[in-house]
Amino acid sequence: MPAVVRINSNTFSWASTRTKIDGELYEGVTGFSYDNKLETTYIFGQRRSGGPIAQTSGKYTPPEVKLSMLAEEADALCATMALKSGQGSYGAVEFNVLFQAFEIGLAPMTLVVAKARIVGVSASYAEGPDGLKKDITLKPMGVVENGFTLARKV
Repeated sequence: MPAVVRINSNTFSWASTRTKIDGELYEGVTGFSYDNKLETTYIFGQRRSGGPIAQTSGKYTPPEVKLSMLAEEADALCATMALKSGQGSYGAVEFNVLFQAFEIGLAPMTLVVAKARIVGVSASYAEGPDGLKKDITLKPMGVVENGFTLARKV
């Protein structure tokens, strides 16, 4: 695969990103993290070395996704989801999250967090010049990175 061609040496930075939650743009997202994993198991046989002879295709469990947001946008997101639930619960609604990065000359980076629900909200406020933030924990049914998944599609 050829080396990445950059225009003016630009690469992705936080200023290159945007996040849409349930189709709405949220500019107050200040952090986005997840840890995608596939749990596989080695299969051992009668190999003299004692090393594995195969590996299972594995079990995929979608990762929890953490969003750091300005407190007022986190509150707005929770209020919106609580209204959509019809039950007053911001944890009862599934929605999609689209995280993208764009930079001239680079292929766009796209992450889709599918059928996510809010399963946690945490906050820690401290004195200082930074804006107040909250962390939203999402539990999705799947994660698609640039059109690909860690788990098999078939």
